[in-house]
Amino acid sequence: MKTTVNKWGNSLAIRLPKSITEKIDLHEGSVIELSELENRILIKKRSRIYSLEEIVKSYSKDYQPDSDWSTTDSTF
Repeated sequence: MKTTVNKWGNSLAIRLPKSITEKIDLHEGSVIELSELENRILIKKRSRIYSLEEIVKSYSKDYQPDSDWSTTDSTF
């Protein structure tokens, strides 16, 4: 697939075709990693890092941790 490099402010930009972005679930706001290897540009989608607050919110309201968890463990 061919595309053209364009000027965007003081940088250069390329457009990513919808067919490719859909295959890797890439959308506005996605974090990517760019690297150069043997005169090639590699684009890799980075996995999203969830905050502790987002993880806790994802639990159901009636979630209870395993009963063998102890917050009084003195090994910490």
